[in-house]
This record gives sequence, C-alpha cells and structure tokens, in this order.
Amino acid sequence: MTYRAGAPQRGAAIEQRVRWLAAAQIMRIDPPSPELHVIIDYVARRMSVVRDATRSMVEVPAPDNLANMIGGNAATSSVRRAEVQVSAVPVEYAPQGPAVFHVSSDYVRPAPGTAR
Repeated sequence: MTYRAGAPQRGAAIEQRVRWLAAAQIMRIDPPSPELHVIIDYVARRMSVVRDATRSMVEVPAPDNLANMIGGNAATSSVRRAEVQVSAVPVEYAPQGPAVFHVSSDYVRPAPGTAR
C-alpha cells in the first residue's frame, strides 16, 4: 500500500510505499528518497537501510518500540491523542515476491563501528 502523510494543503505531504511479507513478518518501506529503502525484520528485530545506487546497506538493531511501528504486534494497544487523517492510496492485495524483502549478498556491509 502507499501511504500519504503530512499536510497536503501546505505542500508538505509525502508518499511512501509499504509492503508486508506476512508469513515471515518482514516489512519493506520505500520512502520518497530515490534508490533507498528500509527492511524491518520483526522476528530477528533487525532493520536494514539499503542504498541501491551504491549497492550498500547498514544493518542495525530495530528500535525498542518496534511493536508500535506500522504492522507491529497486533496485541499492542493504542491511545487516541488527537484527530488525524491517515491516507492509504492505493491499497493492493497481492502475493509478494520474497526477493524484495532481502538484501542481495553482494551489497557492501560496513564493518561494525564504521557506519555513519
């Protein structure tokens, strides 16, 4: 599905595509930045930021509030704080190829402690 967030009346809205591989509990987010995507593995609690242009990636532990992220733990409760509009444009239901949820083994992974 593609989400539109922000204030479109002020020209500040952004769109990003979100895909979910439900069986493996892996999410892929394609933000408006070209040649960049994020893969979140909810089971392994890992998040990878991938740059296709440079064939590189940085992998970090997922944030502690992982369950509160989009598609997180279904048992998570929410508290209504304000009136907001969330637009999902469009929503498509279709099988997802698992390849788009994994980083190619030939992508450069910086050594621990060298990523910035």
